[in-house]
Amino acid sequence: PVVDGANWEWEDVSNYFSANYRLQTKRGNAEHVATEGPNGSGKSVLMLALLEEIGATRKQANRPIHISILVDSPRDRTMTQLGWPIIRKADEWPPPYGQEQVIVWPPAGGDLETQAERHQRFFRPILNEIWESGNQIVYIDEVQYFTDRPPDGVGLAGTLTKYWRQSRKLAVGLWGGTQRPVAVPRTMWTEPYWMFLFRPEDIEDLKTIAERSGFRETVLEVVPHLGPHEFLMLRRRPERVAVVSQVDPGLLR
Repeated sequence: PVVDGANWEWEDVSNYFSANYRLQTKRGNAEHVATEGPNGSGKSVLMLALLEEIGATRKQANRPIHISILVDSPRDRTMTQLGWPIIRKADEWPPPYGQEQVIVWPPAGGDLETQAERHQRFFRPILNEIWESGNQIVYIDEVQYFTDRPPDGVGLAGTLTKYWRQSRKLAVGLWGGTQRPVAVPRTMWTEPYWMFLFRPEDIEDLKTIAERSGFRETVLEVVPHLGPHEFLMLRRRPERVAVVSQVDPGLLR
């Protein structure tokens, strides 16, 4: 079926996404998810709420699905609302048994000019180990920082492009968010089957997601008119779905 332009309540979006994502996971098919939105749009809250819901899924041997959230910002109150264990040091990876859902968050401090290089040394081996072990979800809240070159970013564009293109066969689903759709690798928009789009602040960002989403006319018609905390959910495969909803900024409280 094709659902185009409908308005759903948040509970309908959450239930639909969770049911279909879990179904694909049980079949051994990892799926990628991409979202964009300015600061304060609700982007991070939406993704974390969906991750929390998916995190309740039980795999074989009745164990929860593994989820790793990679955070670069020195402070982020939204992330701490999950209450998940936080990994601050590289030698704390991989997480011990019983910590299937964690936040990987290097400590703040140090020289700002070398911060990106320090973060690269922190995150690169973790992403390499996840590639080897497979079977989990990885969420990166700001993909642009991970793909820009130092000193502006971590410089892992090649690694993430490989993830977008190939990690599904390893049962690794990559979830990524960004404030600037035009500044991230093209694969962030061409590979995921799921997208959650808030109203961008830049016309070039709007054009980028319209051209690469597979829903050009719908994006150009709907996204510019979204209100505060409203988003357009797109599903490309196996069925095409485009619906509008709204996320409550206090959803995680």
